[in-house]
Amino acid sequence: MLCPVMHKKPIKKTTQYPNNIAVEQVTERVAMCGRKQSVFFRVHYSELSHWRKNEGKHDDMFGLCDKHAPSFERLKAWNVVLEKYHSAVSGLRGRVGSVERIAAGSVDLDALAKEDKNQRKIAAVKSNIKRTMNQVNTKNLTVEHWRQCFEETLNEWITETVMKS
Repeated sequence: MLCPVMHKKPIKKTTQYPNNIAVEQVTERVAMCGRKQSVFFRVHYSELSHWRKNEGKHDDMFGLCDKHAPSFERLKAWNVVLEKYHSAVSGLRGRVGSVERIAAGSVDLDALAKEDKNQRKIAAVKSNIKRTMNQVNTKNLTVEHWRQCFEETLNEWITETVMKS
């Protein structure tokens, strides 16, 4: 897995015009670091983003590279906004309230981080399902109807997956 820290990166662009005139422009764009993760942190959110409120998962695990890890031990660094839609770390789901460094020990931190990423996906799917369950056109369905729906959906998905492989 790669370091998700976002930073401004200078981009050089050379435009070649007729008569051998070359114009070089330097612009900045926000890009992900992308180095190998080596230091892991668990962040606890004080508030989830409004589109994440129904997910029910209030902490995430992030792996950062050796270069960025020291500056992200402080809480303030996690809540920095680089541009309108880019937070300091890709994948944050809200305002960070506390940060703890996870000590390397007997636990495989890389596998733990991958599982945490899967848990984030599950939380997002659950949020979408709850939104569907609360829509006006599905309000009259009972708990048994929903159980039947989930069971049939899972069985159909398994069958389709087996048929495709």
